[in-house]
Amino acid sequence: MNRMAHESLIADDRRGRELEEGIRRLSQEASRLGVDLAEVSGAVQDVADRARSQSAIFAETTKSAARIVKTNDRSGELIAAAKEDTAVARASLTETSETLATSQQRIGELREATDWMKAEIESFGDALTEIGRFAKALSVIAKQTNLLAINASVEAARAGEVGRGFAVVASEVQTLSQEAAGATANVQKTLELIGARNKSLVEAGAKTVDASANAIELSERVSASFNEMEAAFAKILDQTEEVAGNITSASDEFGRFRPQLDEACGSVRSSTNRLDEAARRVEAIVGASEKIIQTSARLGVEVPDSKWIAIAQDAAAAISRLFEEAIARGRLSADDAFDQRYEPIAGTEPEQVKTRFTAFTDEVLPEVQEAIAAREPEIVFCAAVDQNGYLPTHNKKFSHPQRPGDPVWNAANSRNRRIFDDRTGLSAGRNSHPFLIQTYRRDMGGGQFVMMKDVSAPIVVNGRHWGGFRVAVKV
Repeated sequence: MNRMAHESLIADDRRGRELEEGIRRLSQEASRLGVDLAEVSGAVQDVADRARSQSAIFAETTKSAARIVKTNDRSGELIAAAKEDTAVARASLTETSETLATSQQRIGELREATDWMKAEIESFGDALTEIGRFAKALSVIAKQTNLLAINASVEAARAGEVGRGFAVVASEVQTLSQEAAGATANVQKTLELIGARNKSLVEAGAKTVDASANAIELSERVSASFNEMEAAFAKILDQTEEVAGNITSASDEFGRFRPQLDEACGSVRSSTNRLDEAARRVEAIVGASEKIIQTSARLGVEVPDSKWIAIAQDAAAAISRLFEEAIARGRLSADDAFDQRYEPIAGTEPEQVKTRFTAFTDEVLPEVQEAIAAREPEIVFCAAVDQNGYLPTHNKKFSHPQRPGDPVWNAANSRNRRIFDDRTGLSAGRNSHPFLIQTYRRDMGGGQFVMMKDVSAPIVVNGRHWGGFRVAVKV
């Protein structure tokens, strides 16, 4: 080899090393950029979520305002009807009160007439008593006259022919006295009958006077109640008028306020859409930075995540062998190994599920996963997921039994047997390339997030893609 060729080889080798160093630095910068952009994307998404929540609140507020206006309008109609009914009732009450006053006056006049009649009846009773005394005196006189007539008749008979004329007179006097006695007896009977009836009239008059007094007292009480009710109706009418005015003012105010709410809601919704778009663009840049790292690693350049790529690939291969050996020995059927009928576990919150391979992974995966987690302190977790993001067997520190009624604690500490179908989880489970690098914010529960690098490698069982092995490293 001549000198020029040798110098050319040396130059090519130098340029190769410089290119490799440049790619390595690019991958490092891409890694840092991916972490920063992932954090920015998460922050933007948080703002978008809050804005979306505010938009929902604005929308609900707008609906509430519309409902209030509608309710106010209906209330106004009801109050107007109530006002009309109250006015009619007040007028009826006034009319009834006037009728009652007239009745009260008539009752007073009746009482005065009854008092007069009572006095007249009592006076008539006194007259009847006096007449009774006269009738008794006449009866006595009639008896005495009759006795005298009898004696005269006897004397005339003794006188013979001389006393005959006197006998005729005596007989007429006797007849007259007997008729007078009979008439006197009839008068007394009539007086007794009239006296009894007069007594009844006196008693009835007394009762009428008492009833009139009671009616007057009752009417006075009713009249007082009517006056109070009329005052209450007047107050109700005044208050109804005021309420109706307030409702009208409120409806007008809500009518002016609603367009502002609509405008604010539209602005927030527009901002949310722009934030979502910004988050998607940032995520796209994050994806580009991840591809730079992955491409660099595939070219054999040492990248910041090379260590985790190797760990993920080795673990994925080991788990693939465990599945294949179990199927070969009849310990697990192929159908069971790829079972995707996730059966909910009752009483879990967040929900946990199990499949026909869950018991198998609980038995064999801890040996692989716990050894890696114990060996590498930077690893937050490492676990296998199927193509749907189902994580049957987690690291022991994330596999505590759930606490009933404490979903926040459960979300952070009971992460086994859960389906993580977010972008990172699904991508790790469905990636068929030799490895996948993702940068994301991990939700630790209770509103806590941690920036993570997720490096995964596919798990293939007898040539069939089962899922992936995830290695999550805290940045």
